[in-house]
Parts: sequence; structure tokens; C-alpha cells
Amino acid sequence: MARQEGAHPLPLTRLRRFVERTASPRYIAVARIGVGLVAAARILERGATLARLSEPGVIRVPYLEGAPSIADLPVLAILVAGVGLAAAFSAGLFTWVTGSALFLLLGSILLSDQQLYANNLYLLTLLVGLLTLAGSGAALSLDARRGRGRQAVPVWPIVLLRLQISAMYLFTAIAKVNLEFLSGSSLFSTLRREGPLAIPEGWRTFDAMAAASVLAVIVELLLAFWLWSPRRRATAIAIGVAMHAAIAVWIAPTLGLVLFALLMFAVYPVFLDDRRGP
Repeated sequence: MARQEGAHPLPLTRLRRFVERTASPRYIAVARIGVGLVAAARILERGATLARLSEPGVIRVPYLEGAPSIADLPVLAILVAGVGLAAAFSAGLFTWVTGSALFLLLGSILLSDQQLYANNLYLLTLLVGLLTLAGSGAALSLDARRGRGRQAVPVWPIVLLRLQISAMYLFTAIAKVNLEFLSGSSLFSTLRREGPLAIPEGWRTFDAMAAASVLAVIVELLLAFWLWSPRRRATAIAIGVAMHAAIAVWIAPTLGLVLFALLMFAVYPVFLDDRRGP
């Protein structure tokens, strides 16, 4: 029997329409620039651990016994290659090639040894891969200046980017729903205690730390959903920027948290453009 006029499209038809949808490349291009710069800084930050693993007598903890490790390569070569690829990706030079190579390099660092693992590095690797799939070099790039720009890019990798960020906030919030975190003890133990940015002693009370911890869980839950809402998106981004800036300033150690904050600032633009191209 033929499908009646006006009936809902079949699942495969809806999937095909979704895959064929396009969007403006401008916002993912902004994300590419920021993510590439963070990748360069993150690779340099991992250099100290790579150097330590290359020293004789240091115990390694591979994920797969006997598997080749990037730590066997000269550290300087890894850093030069990584920073070069990250800079080229950020600039949008041969974006598909440099993005794919950067994704493989970050993945190799991540999987070579358990001592090299970091949640932020894992997230960064996924974001580089998804931005490469999304055609993020189609605008604001050297590729575009060389005549390889496009007016529209596929929507589905952008949706995957959004889902990744939302899932991160959702599961981070869920993981914090435990007595240790909600009591405020985790926050109390990680607050900066020295320097001009230190939290005053009088503010680090039990009630204040517990309230701040509960608020952190609520904010991350809101971000997981509000970033998708056209009405609440601007508010969600403002809250996210404020939260990550506060964490980077007031919680030690600082470098990793600063890089994580910059990574989040870089990817918020992928939520901004809902317009569909041809």
C-alpha cells in the first residue's frame, strides 16, 4: 500500500534527510581555530611526561603489553610534529590531512601509556576528529583562501560535536553526585591557597563549600541541556564561561584547568548556528 500523503516519513527517509542537511561553516571554523591552539599547548604540556617515560629505568604501564609506544620516539620530534600539525589545523591549512594526522598523533599519545592519559586529552582527541569530519576548514582558513572554501558543510558531524559536549557535562555532573563531592570536601582540598587569587580563609567554610559543590552539579546538568535550546543558549554559554573561568582561576593545579577552560570556550560556537543550507 502506498504511503498516504502527509504521513510521517519512513525512518530511512528521515535519516537520509538528516545526513543531507547542511549548515554554515563559520562557527565550526571558529571552533577549529581554538581547538587547534589548545592542542598545541596540550602537546607541549604532555612533553614532560613523554620525556620522563623515555628515561632508562622508568616503569611503563602500557594498555597492551608489547604494543609499540610513541614514547619510544624522540620527544623533540613528537613535540615539533604535534605543534606543527596543531598550528596547521588551527590555520586551516590542508585541514583534512593535518586534522587527521593530529587526531592520530593525539590518539597515539593517549593510548601509548596509562601515565599519559588525561580526560581532557581524550576529549581533545575526539573534538579534533569530529571537527575534521565536519569540514571545519571550509571557512576562516588558508584552504578557503586558496579557493577550497565552501558555503555549507554537513550537519551530522556538528550534531556529534554537540552530543559529545552535552554528554561530557551530563556524565561529569552524575559522577559528582556522591557524598565526598557534595559535602564540599573535594572542593575545599583543591582551592588555591596562595597568591593574589587565593580564596580568603573566611570563605572556605563547610556550608559555603557544600553549597558551591551542589551548585556546580546543577550548572553542569543545565549546560548539558540548555546549550541545545535557542531560548536559553546565550544564558548557558555565559554560565559556562563564568564557571570554567572561576575553576581555572581558583582551583589548583592551574595549567590543565586553563587549557580545559579554553577548550570549552572554543567549542561553544558549534551550538550557535542552526540555519540549514541547501
